[in-house]
Amino acid sequence: MMLLAVATLALPVAAQDAEVRRDPKGVTGASPYLEQLKKADNAFVAGDYPAAQREFEAAIKLDPKNPLGHTRVAQVFIAKGELVAAFDRLEVASRFASDLVQRAKVQFLQADIREREGKLTQAKTRWEGYQKLVALPEADGASTGKVYPATAVERIRRIDDKAVRDADYTEVKTRIENREKELTSK
Repeated sequence: MMLLAVATLALPVAAQDAEVRRDPKGVTGASPYLEQLKKADNAFVAGDYPAAQREFEAAIKLDPKNPLGHTRVAQVFIAKGELVAAFDRLEVASRFASDLVQRAKVQFLQADIREREGKLTQAKTRWEGYQKLVALPEADGASTGKVYPATAVERIRRIDDKAVRDADYTEVKTRIENREKELTSK
């Protein structure tokens, strides 16, 4: 079995391509869109974000209404630290996301971006939206690994904890300032 795997890897690229079943519609084989996504994914995994972005954009040109390409471009922007651009691209993806799992993935990434930006109220709202989506009966993806209900619960809890800590800190800071004023006035 191991020899077979090694022998397959040793095939020239042209021979490997001949073995790939292709179908322009993606029904009985790989569509040009999926092949383009694969090229982009390879660049992304290699850390070549400019190439990954170019390849994802090329995939989007092949199927502009497919949310997957837009979502992947957003992930490139996240990796580059361009959170505003990532959020904007996710807005585009959300317009085309037709099934629940796609909508949930977009909502997950949007919540994560808002949290990274420090916009915790907006992040909490997005996590609550994600939580509602994955609680729907048709979201039975928890068992398949497609959606992650526990993440929303944990992120909401952490955001609430931070709000409590910030409020407590404000009280302490006020007491310190008042005490300093009191000491300097003596």
